[in-house]
Amino acid sequence: LDDMDRAAALEQQLKFEDKMDSRAAKAATKLAMAECLRFGVTSVSDLYYYPLATAEAAAEIGMKANIALSAYRYIDENEEFDFETDEQCRELVKLVDKWHNHDGGRIKIDAGIHAEYTSFPGLWKDFSAYAKENGLNMHVHLSETRSEHENCIAKYGKTPAAVLAENGDAFAK
Repeated sequence: LDDMDRAAALEQQLKFEDKMDSRAAKAATKLAMAECLRFGVTSVSDLYYYPLATAEAAAEIGMKANIALSAYRYIDENEEFDFETDEQCRELVKLVDKWHNHDGGRIKIDAGIHAEYTSFPGLWKDFSAYAKENGLNMHVHLSETRSEHENCIAKYGKTPAAVLAENGDAFAK
């Protein structure tokens, strides 16, 4: 992937990810953590689709980790949304109950929004409120590309950072 431009690399990565399951994610995470340790990196931050696998790998290897579920929602922002019944929100709560502050705080679970362009204000507000209530940090992919930044300004009249900050206290920490 190193020799490809961003769009081609992302397309190839998505093809790999379509075939991934939690077992493969855990094995890949352990391999990545071993490489980190080889170079002296002892703490990782992860915002991905397999947070349980990442937590298990970190626990087994002994690394410090901040782990967040990469929540996203491609729905109309006027559509009914309920934090209590939403599948990804329920998964976040289970992760926090099982893994947050594991092993004296070596593993922490954070609330995570994939990105502004893959979600909507209802999700941001509820994740932020949950994070604040439970002492969690927030993870988010923010202004990764110029087009993401410009599209957000066109849609909301503000940058992704400004839009997220105004839609949740935890983003403004």
